[in-house]
Amino acid sequence: MEKTWYILQLKAEVRRKSWWLICAAMIAASLLMSSMRVPDGENVSVGLYLAEDPVAEEIAEKLESRDSVFRFLIFEGESALREALEAGEIDSGFLFSEQFEEQVEQGHLKESITFLQTPFSAKGMAARETVYAAFLERYSEEILLDERKEIYGKEREDIVPFLLKKNAAYLESEAFFQTEVE
Repeated sequence: MEKTWYILQLKAEVRRKSWWLICAAMIAASLLMSSMRVPDGENVSVGLYLAEDPVAEEIAEKLESRDSVFRFLIFEGESALREALEAGEIDSGFLFSEQFEEQVEQGHLKESITFLQTPFSAKGMAARETVYAAFLERYSEEILLDERKEIYGKEREDIVPFLLKKNAAYLESEAFFQTEVE
């Protein structure tokens, strides 16, 4: 009796168009979810779009030559980098602006490097610090030379070799910070 009731109820439901729409929607949702890929936590690839800028290429060379956890991949186009990020092939990405060299020379650094990450990015902030450290390593001499008047009160050409020498020494040493734990 119970089996007959179930079969009769099923026959009544199958005749409705909404039942077929619900089944089709469930199948489509299942197919969509099976094709999705959630990035794993082991992804250490970071994308770079350099916009054929020599300063950006110099920074990329420093990043590739560094001993780092990250593996930096250079993309030919902004859209290729975005697609790789959306597909989960890279953890995060950096877009250098088309006028990056001019912006660095003029000191207008706002919006010169765009950082991209997904909500699944676990290492994006560390990658951002790594890229900005390489940028600051390249840009530190210009900061020193541009700000020496503000620091010393007047343009002192005699201090330039000393500043550049100390800057190079700090960049090559590993002892930027000293920490005492008590």
